Amino acid sequence: MEAFLTPELAATAGLWVGLIISLMLFSLLLGDNRPARLGQYLLVGAGLAYAVALAWRSVLLPRLFLPLREEPGDWQLWLPLLLGALLLLAGIERVVRQGSPAGPWRVLHTLGALPLALITGVAMSVGVIGAWQGTLWPQFSRAVVTGFPWTSPPAALINGVLMLLITSGVLVHLRSRPGFLAQQPPLLRGLLRGWAWIGARGLWLAAGVLFARLLLSRLTLTIAELEFLIARLQQTELGQWIGALWQQIVG
Repeated sequence: MEAFLTPELAATAGLWVGLIISLMLFSLLLGDNRPARLGQYLLVGAGLAYAVALAWRSVLLPRLFLPLREEPGDWQLWLPLLLGALLLLAGIERVVRQGSPAGPWRVLHTLGALPLALITGVAMSVGVIGAWQGTLWPQFSRAVVTGFPWTSPPAALINGVLMLLITSGVLVHLRSRPGFLAQQPPLLRGLLRGWAWIGARGLWLAAGVLFARLLLSRLTLTIAELEFLIARLQQTELGQWIGALWQQIVG
């Protein structure tokens, strides 16, 4: 078996499998179809299988099961195992049973919600704190600090004022409500609406830049994958035969 599965054969098989799945996914450009859905299922299944294997080898086995075998009386190891088991059983219950749970299944469903709530709460807390400490507060403080040194060069001063104006305008746009604006004096209402208008355009500009960067990165990955497939295909006998045939056609 090892003699049959040589590295060259494995590389060639991987090349063709990747090419076929890529073509199946690219068929989405022609509309929704069964090969495209099959390619999506294969991609999602392979990704989930890799994530499970990575979690087992990198987290569960070295950090939970092996320490638990060495110290079976440590309750700090049994607690995550119990929560994980409850979450797994609750997930199996949702897959097997349809509709509202009843009887013992309701108890299992309620207990399974505890680790899910814990995971969701921790993830949201980490995300909110990370966004505040890593993005929102540094950006706002930078805008405030940059906006006030009037002795700076004109270009730096204009840049700082624009940063402060757009950042605060986005906050006004997100927090202002029509009822609140209607209660304000005409002069202040016009000022707030203009400020919110600037913030809305800043949001549009930021969303456009992010979308353009996302599209550019995906196109770059697609081009790199096609170049890789072509380069690997040229190394095979079929690729060399196609190249020789093309040379004969074009002269």
